[in-house]
Amino acid sequence: MVEIYLGLADRLVIEQEERNRTFSLYLPETPEVSTTDIKPNPSVWLRKIDELRRNGNVEISGRETSIVTPSAGSISVFYDNRRIYVSFSQKDEKAPRDPGFRVPRNGFPNKRSEWLTNAHLYRESWEEGIFIFEDENLVLPQDQSYDMIIRKVAELIKTQSGLKLKGERRAKIEFKCLS
Repeated sequence: MVEIYLGLADRLVIEQEERNRTFSLYLPETPEVSTTDIKPNPSVWLRKIDELRRNGNVEISGRETSIVTPSAGSISVFYDNRRIYVSFSQKDEKAPRDPGFRVPRNGFPNKRSEWLTNAHLYRESWEEGIFIFEDENLVLPQDQSYDMIIRKVAELIKTQSGLKLKGERRAKIEFKCLS
């Protein structure tokens, strides 16, 4: 399987007014995936800035100036009577971004409709790891929408690590969006 680096947007148009800039980002129905790190030549961006100054607007798109789709991350916070715990994912040394670092679970939407909802945030919360109660039961949220993803990830982890689960339990899980 090819590592996914970034989702690519269709195009970005910047319009310069006297004191403001307007950015119009056009998102594809299904984002294209880049498997190489996008680092445009600085001279390309300088030409785009000159064009913006001359014309009052510029379209940024194409292979030299690829635009990355919006992405988001999910941080899991756990409470008990005395303490608060925050969970981050540990990236392996071969990760395309942030190798070896602890980061929020994150990713970009797979389809246009997800940019208009928080669906990809919920999916990302479960796609890259599982949570287990102290009694060795798999944590499932009250909302059963992501049970299939959670169970699939749990099975993968079990086959790769020898993890044993006693069963499943549902927990009250609350999603909050912070901007």
